[in-house]
Amino acid sequence: MSGTLPIIWSGILLLEIALYVILDGADLGIGVLSLFAKNEKQRSTMMKSIGPIWDANETWLVIAGGTLFGAFPIAYGIILNALQIPIMLMVFGLIFRAVSFEFREHSDNKHFWSMAFAVGSIIAILGQGFILGGLFSGIKVINGAFAGSPLGWFNPLSILFGLGVALGYTMLGYSFLIRKTKGKLERQEYHQLRIASSIAFAMSIATTILLPFTHDFILNKWSNAASRNILLLFVFLAFTNFILLLRSTTEGKHENTPYTYSIVLFIITLATLLYAVYPYMIPPTTTIFEAASGSSTLSFMLFGISILIPVVLFYNVFVHKLFDGKVDRKGGYL
Repeated sequence: MSGTLPIIWSGILLLEIALYVILDGADLGIGVLSLFAKNEKQRSTMMKSIGPIWDANETWLVIAGGTLFGAFPIAYGIILNALQIPIMLMVFGLIFRAVSFEFREHSDNKHFWSMAFAVGSIIAILGQGFILGGLFSGIKVINGAFAGSPLGWFNPLSILFGLGVALGYTMLGYSFLIRKTKGKLERQEYHQLRIASSIAFAMSIATTILLPFTHDFILNKWSNAASRNILLLFVFLAFTNFILLLRSTTEGKHENTPYTYSIVLFIITLATLLYAVYPYMIPPTTTIFEAASGSSTLSFMLFGISILIPVVLFYNVFVHKLFDGKVDRKGGYL
């Protein structure tokens, strides 16, 4: 089908995914960073900083899955068949992380469950990176159905995306911890954020350079003068934001600023990737118009989503505002 409704719904889906990546990305990043904590006391501070909010952040993943199923059922069927292994990795990692988080709180052997929490976070991150890499590298589709190998998603590009997602989440995790911790731990995080953001930025540039060589239509798009100018604008915005992020880590005066710049850098990178493959939802075979439900379904769903998104957004804002501030030694908020 054609028209504005598929475009509107693709925008809604991207909003939900972006909110999930930004919010839960920091949580997952902290899960990885907990591996490098010097002691269980530091690890407890890290985990308590996300304790009241991590489940609220994951709400967006559930909504995004429902949106994909209802608004783009063809894409939903193809993606679940083609990427079932990395999807199950992600789901297992998220469940394992949640169980470990709760068990750690009531266990005498906190170190074991801390390591389990970190492992669950890493598995979930790799699953998400493999999903993204498998999707961007191309899924074999014949007559509107998946026709490839169950391991077709595993390739150099998916590995690159897996590393990129891990580095990006690590950057978000460090910048979030700067807002939530204090003292020696906070000073260490400023230094570590400079390293993590530099590597993440380099990885995003490398991905942007390699992506046109995966599909001819992307290479043709970048060969067009207008599209190339948009790409250069994205690169300029990303570089400028990266410099501002580095500067904010040296000043150490505005604790919220590094987190803001990290989010913006993540959004610019995501926007660049999505612009490269537009209008394809499953490159290079299925566009958003081909994957969308009928107009009557999309119109009816708009009523429900117009209520659901504001409610969940209010819930997220309320929870984050309620538990704003630094985490003290006892796990409370200052």
